[in-house]
Amino acid sequence: MVIEELKIRKLYYFSTVSIVLILLVIINVINLTTFHNETTTRIEQLKENTIDMKKLYISGIIENTILHIEIEKKIILEELASSAEKFNDKLKLILSNETYNDEFVSKIKNLQVDYSYLFLQLSKDDSVFNFGDESENLELLLNDEVNNFKYTIQISKDYIDDVTKAHTIQYIKEIRLQDNGYIWINQILNYSGGDDYAVRLVHPNMPETEGLLLSTNTEDEQGNKPYLIELQGILLEGELYNEYFFKKMDSNITAHKLSYAKLYEPYDWVIATGVYLDDIDILIQNEILGFKIEFKKVFISSLVVSFISLIFSSAVIFLFERQIHQMISTYTLAIKEQNLQLENEKNTMEALALYDELTGLLNRRSMETRIDAMIKTYQAKENSFALVLCDIDHFKNVNDTYGHDAGDKVLASVAKCIESVVRANDYVSRWGGEEFVILLSNASKDIAYMVAEKIRLAVESEIVFYDKKEIKCTISLGVAIYKKDSLGKKGLLKEADKLMYIAKQNGRNLTVIS
Repeated sequence: MVIEELKIRKLYYFSTVSIVLILLVIINVINLTTFHNETTTRIEQLKENTIDMKKLYISGIIENTILHIEIEKKIILEELASSAEKFNDKLKLILSNETYNDEFVSKIKNLQVDYSYLFLQLSKDDSVFNFGDESENLELLLNDEVNNFKYTIQISKDYIDDVTKAHTIQYIKEIRLQDNGYIWINQILNYSGGDDYAVRLVHPNMPETEGLLLSTNTEDEQGNKPYLIELQGILLEGELYNEYFFKKMDSNITAHKLSYAKLYEPYDWVIATGVYLDDIDILIQNEILGFKIEFKKVFISSLVVSFISLIFSSAVIFLFERQIHQMISTYTLAIKEQNLQLENEKNTMEALALYDELTGLLNRRSMETRIDAMIKTYQAKENSFALVLCDIDHFKNVNDTYGHDAGDKVLASVAKCIESVVRANDYVSRWGGEEFVILLSNASKDIAYMVAEKIRLAVESEIVFYDKKEIKCTISLGVAIYKKDSLGKKGLLKEADKLMYIAKQNGRNLTVIS
């Protein structure tokens, strides 16, 4: 019986210790796996967010470049129209005193005008005379009639395009972007691809390649065909983001690069720019290195804790076997609390990245992202949205009179007033200092003005109590309305700032709308 009892006790102790050991292993595996997954997700999210910001940056550069081309073309046409008006004045003097003869024709030919791109057509009765090379690709500048002479003055669209291209290429060659970035242009000659499918027009990093023909069969060091990938993206979407390795400007270092290319159809130009991702690579490498170090610490800590727990559990099994369940439950709860603490810290870090700590409103970077997204959404719509920029009047006097703690309380109070007025689908942010930006979605001019006035009146009626003193303040608001033909984010912010400044000049505590 003693031998059987000993066997049973040994079997019990062995089984119990084995169960404890298995539980410790399972708990540690879950803990380490959770830690690994959360850290990996955080690193991937960090990488995605950083790349998204870089994508917004480079796509904005290309959009601005295309806008520059359109503006340049408009300026050139206006200059040519002005020259045509001067030419027309001289022409009228001749037409008002002449009849249609050789001497009259000679006088017109001798006028100081370049007929290589200007086309003049005169008609009187059944007689028609042309000056310059007639082309199908002409832009009408003006038509007039003097002394029974009917005439039109037209300009070559090809000439306008040639001048615009020349100016644009010179502009792109001279411009330098952040971190020594640049813009390059390839002109597509054959959308089917193959050898000589395009020609390199501008490339500040490799000027020696300008004028060379390109091939979609060209391979890079990794065996990829970047020109083929680019052409396929352009044909499919009209634009393309692409990652590859390329030589840095004024350096022989090859680095990881993200580029954005967009087709400008009028010229068959693929306009592109890029940013290097080596800073992201370094950031991710540092995060991974930190993760490995932390994982090692957690792993060693888990082993130490597991070893101590096993020894202690074994002792408890021998002495207090009835309390084993409670001990395991306590240990499991501690692990869960640790995971909960890690989750809370993660949520806190994410909130700090998106919101202003003092007011709890969106911060400037978060609001800029929402403005960009709303512009993109509303570009295809007939309705509009509004951007409100407001500033606390005489805020410096509050800080100087009552102190910065009182100023902080006023800022928080104004933020609360604004949030209490705006609609559920609107966004509010602290733009910086005492400035706030409100984004009003699907807002007409009347609605935007009504909401802005509600905000102004709410702030005007608010009383802040600090150190047994009453503090009242007002705000000045500038309201800019966005429509399909509006300028982008910078133009919208500039318009709102200008309107807010007008409100300040006109006595403050005022709403001014475009």
